[in-house]
Amino acid sequence: MAVREPITNAMRDMLGSVKNFFVTDAYNYVFYFIILILLNVFASSYNLRFDLTDGGVYSLSDVSKRSVKNITEPLSVRVFFSEDLPAPYSNVRLYLKDILEEYKSAADGNFTFEFVDMSKDEGKNIARSYGIQPIEIRQLSGDEYKAKSAYMGMVFIHGDIIDKIPQVARLKGLEYMITTKITKMRGKVDVLSGSESVKVTLYVSDKLEMFNINGLNKLETAVKEVVDSASKENSGKVEFSSVSSVDDQTIEMLVSKFGATPLSWEDTRLPDGRRLAAGQGVITVTLEYGEKKSAINLQVAQTPFGMMLSGIEELDENVKSTIDSLISSNMVIGYVVTGATKNVQDEQAGGGALLNLLSDMYEIQMIDLAQGAIPETISTVIINGPVLPLVPAELYAIDNYIMRGGNVLFFTDMFYEIPQNRQQQQMQQPPQFRPIENGIPGLLETYGVKVNQDYVMDMQSFVMQQPGMDPVNLYFAPEIFRENLNKENPSTSYLNYMLMVKASSIELDKQKLESKNIKSEVLVSSSPESWLMTGEINLSPYGLEIPEKDTMKSYPLAVILDGKFESHFANGKPDDGETKESSSLMVEKHLKESISNSKIAVVSTSEITSGNLQNINNNDPRQMFVYNNALFLHNLVDYMSGFDDVPQMRSKGLESNLKEVSETSKNVFKIINIAALPLLSVIMVLVIIRLRMMRRKKIERRYAKEVK
Repeated sequence: MAVREPITNAMRDMLGSVKNFFVTDAYNYVFYFIILILLNVFASSYNLRFDLTDGGVYSLSDVSKRSVKNITEPLSVRVFFSEDLPAPYSNVRLYLKDILEEYKSAADGNFTFEFVDMSKDEGKNIARSYGIQPIEIRQLSGDEYKAKSAYMGMVFIHGDIIDKIPQVARLKGLEYMITTKITKMRGKVDVLSGSESVKVTLYVSDKLEMFNINGLNKLETAVKEVVDSASKENSGKVEFSSVSSVDDQTIEMLVSKFGATPLSWEDTRLPDGRRLAAGQGVITVTLEYGEKKSAINLQVAQTPFGMMLSGIEELDENVKSTIDSLISSNMVIGYVVTGATKNVQDEQAGGGALLNLLSDMYEIQMIDLAQGAIPETISTVIINGPVLPLVPAELYAIDNYIMRGGNVLFFTDMFYEIPQNRQQQQMQQPPQFRPIENGIPGLLETYGVKVNQDYVMDMQSFVMQQPGMDPVNLYFAPEIFRENLNKENPSTSYLNYMLMVKASSIELDKQKLESKNIKSEVLVSSSPESWLMTGEINLSPYGLEIPEKDTMKSYPLAVILDGKFESHFANGKPDDGETKESSSLMVEKHLKESISNSKIAVVSTSEITSGNLQNINNNDPRQMFVYNNALFLHNLVDYMSGFDDVPQMRSKGLESNLKEVSETSKNVFKIINIAALPLLSVIMVLVIIRLRMMRRKKIERRYAKEVK
């Protein structure tokens, strides 16, 4: 009995220890599980997330937080986004929900959102009532692609103001679109809180009714319906009226005040046999808000079925977009039209695409330098590729604006391509170029920048590929990659690609800039395999003599200066040839140097502002370049206007936010993801099992000694 009793006690103690071991571990597991649940509840309640992406792709920018935090009245967002969509649309929906949660957290209670159930007819009817229409996407089903109708739109409701993003199909620039929309709506609420209304007036000459123009009799009703709809979206602050008795004096007023386009006719015999004397009339919708004015001109088209009114289909969009422009509280930037700059009406080869690009944040004001001083209310002035000489008085207007602290963005061409006639094209003769003498280079040299009379050619250039032909390098179209983009300036720090066309080399006068304490930065450069074409210009890649590689080097293509500059007219204001009366009260102060800091940006080509180098076409091999070109242009204007943090927000979702790594690093990460993590899990399990076995043996050895 004496032997068995210690053995029994030992066994009892050992079983108790084992029981305590497992019970304690069980309690630990329950404890850990409860902590994990509480952490998830806490994170969900306070929307806590950690964004480890480069540039914070999945978190809200500071500028967005400020914008939504300043909302003083409730703003709600209704999202009409179909569920069960294939990638990448499913990712957009998830990202949209996450980013809206971020806005809600930053808004101090004045921001709400909801995802409308689009599987029900009620949700679809609500979407259509806001003008959100379904789009067709292609979905892989089995072994074939099938078309599917999907909703991907958003509606913003702020007070009585309603706005929308009709299509949200990609991540690129999504936060930027939302923040810009919120900012514009806040401004509209502030503006429309006053007593003034937008006045919309339809002018139709009664004589035009004699021409039996199809659609003219329904125009007033159509315009009134559009205005009523716009009024509902703008706190009821849009008024409509119509004028049918329009005489020649009224037409002159409409032309001079609003820029209306009259319709004229010669002596005409009408269909009923009556004769109508030569005259003119208008079909114009004018819009006024305070001092701001605009006009929408409708035209008459001759068809096989008679005369027909054209432009009614776009009337709703044109009226509402014009109202938005009139009541906008956005910052004003100027676009110089003097010197035959790029035509703002041309969206392909002209400056129309640039102005459309900037209109989401800025109000655009046309500037005729012949009218005198540039208004101080304009934050940044754009001078886009003038080809005609600017007279001294016009150059003085630019210079004086800079001396007063204004910012100017120059797109400067050094050559003009002479259009070819049909015979020259048939004979495949190369185009001819002549130097441009517009006075801008001399102005820039005073400030410390020299744009040279040359074209930069680059081995790292766009490759043209045509069916049945060998690829051809267009050396005059350098492809710019990250290593040749300024990594510090917000204009370029978030970009990886650009495409420059027909750009000249730029030199900075370091001595002059340093003596004036002016900060200078090179924003864009060609690759180290570049050379200059001077003298007679021939951009044809065939038969082009390429210099030795050791003579090539990189050349600046875009620069920016920041500081106080010396005036180009330091010796006095130029004589404009007019005799001034001594009794004149208008005394303009002449400035020999800047009174405050200005920014001057110089891009050595205006080709980058054309729609051909901005528009995104999925079938265009230049897509990644031209999209980044558009970002560069907007970023540059933002930076010059003082919005340094906007470029980061606009760049979110870009492929350029992905960090570039070497092939070796990629292979290492692949091995870690595929093999190392599972192997590490197995090793951890084996270690835990081994530790438990060691503990069990330790217990057994302890009680085995006591038994002995």
